[in-house]
Amino acid sequence: MISVALARQFLSEAVPLPVETVLLPHALGRILAQDVVADRDLPPTDRSAMDGYAIQAVDVRAGSPPLRIIGEVPAGAPPEVEVKPGSCVRIMTGAAVPQGADSVVPWEQTREKDGLLFVTKPVPCRSHIIVQAEDAKAGDILIKSGTRLSAVQVGLCASVGLTHVQTFRQPVIALIGTGNELKDPGHPVEPHEIRNSNGPMLAAALATWGFPGVRHAIVSDQLPALTRKLASALARGVDVILLTGGVSKGKYDLVQEAILAVGGHIRFHGVTIKPGKPILYARHPNGCSLFGLTGNPLGALTGFYQFALPVLRRLSGTPWDECCHTLNLPLAKRVVTKGGRTHFIVAQLRWSAKGPHAWPIDFHSAADLVGAARGDGFIIIPPTVTEIPPGDMVEFCPWQPLPW
Repeated sequence: MISVALARQFLSEAVPLPVETVLLPHALGRILAQDVVADRDLPPTDRSAMDGYAIQAVDVRAGSPPLRIIGEVPAGAPPEVEVKPGSCVRIMTGAAVPQGADSVVPWEQTREKDGLLFVTKPVPCRSHIIVQAEDAKAGDILIKSGTRLSAVQVGLCASVGLTHVQTFRQPVIALIGTGNELKDPGHPVEPHEIRNSNGPMLAAALATWGFPGVRHAIVSDQLPALTRKLASALARGVDVILLTGGVSKGKYDLVQEAILAVGGHIRFHGVTIKPGKPILYARHPNGCSLFGLTGNPLGALTGFYQFALPVLRRLSGTPWDECCHTLNLPLAKRVVTKGGRTHFIVAQLRWSAKGPHAWPIDFHSAADLVGAARGDGFIIIPPTVTEIPPGDMVEFCPWQPLPW
C-alpha cells in the first residue's frame, strides 16, 4: 500500500494526447494547444457606446448655438461624412465614429428641430466613445495555450475570425462494471442483487468534467469474460479504462489478473485512503491507462476524483499542477477520524455572510448513496490528523468545476 502523494507521482507520468483541429462550435471545454491572437485592433475603430449624436465637444458649451445635423451612421456602415465645427451626425450604438467627432452625446440629452440639434448640457471630450484598441491591439495574445475553453472564450475566438482551433485530443474512455450481482436500472432485481449505480454515476461525473457520451457496460466475475472485454477495449484504441469492483482480495476479485492477462503493468494496487483503499492503477504498452476502482460507490467516487480524473484532465492538455481541483474552505462543524489514512468525508458547499464553507455530511458506509447525494464534494483529512474543530481551514474537493 502506498500514500496518496506517491500514487500521484505515478499518475504524473501521463502526458497530453496529440493535437487535433476542431470546429469552433465543438471546442467548448477543450484545452487549447495554440495561443489565440487578435487579428486586428479590438475594437478596430472608435465606436459609439450610445445611440445619440457624434459631435465636437467644444461645440456644446453653455450658450453655444444649435448644431447642424449633416448625416447618420448606423451600426455596420462606414461613416461617409466628416463632423466639422458646428455640425453633428446621428449615430447608433456600435457604429464607427466619423472623422472629426471627439464625443457622442446621448439622444436623451438632446432635442431636434428643423434639422438642428439642441444639446441640453455640455459633454466632456471623448464621452461615450469606445476607443480603438481599447480592449486589445493587433497581435496581442488573448487566450493562452493550455486554457480550457469556456463559452465566453469561444465567443472571443469567433470575434478574431477563427472557425477552427487547435486543441488536445479528448481521451477515449471505456467504463466497465464487474460483478455477478449487478443489474442495469430497469431490470428486475432479486434481494441478493444490486442495480448498477456506479456506471451511470461515473458517466455523469465524466460528462460534468467535459467527457460526455461515455457508455457503461457490465461484465460477470469470470476471468475469460473480463479479459475479452479488456482486450476488445484495447483493440479499439481506448485511452483510459475505468473498472469498478473486483479489485480487493476475494475469490472473485479478478481485475488485476485480467489486466495482467492482456499485457498491462500494475503501477500500484492499494493506497492509504478511506474509502477506496484497494484502488489499482496500471499502464498498457499501447499507452492506455487502466483504473480499478472499488465497487462501493463512495470508494469509486474517491478513486475517480483523486486519481482517474486528474489523469483524464492531463491527457486532455491541462497542466499537471492544475489537474487536482481543490479549494481551501473553513469547516462548518467538527470532524473526527481514526487517522492513519487519508480520509475523504462527504460534505456540502454552503454559503454564509462570510462566504463558502464545508459542511460534513453524516453517512453510514461507503455504499451510502443516499447520504452522498446530499454532498457537493469531499473534505480531505490528512493521515496524521484525527480531529478538526469548526472554523479551521480544510481542503475541499468539489465534484464539479467551480469558477474559482
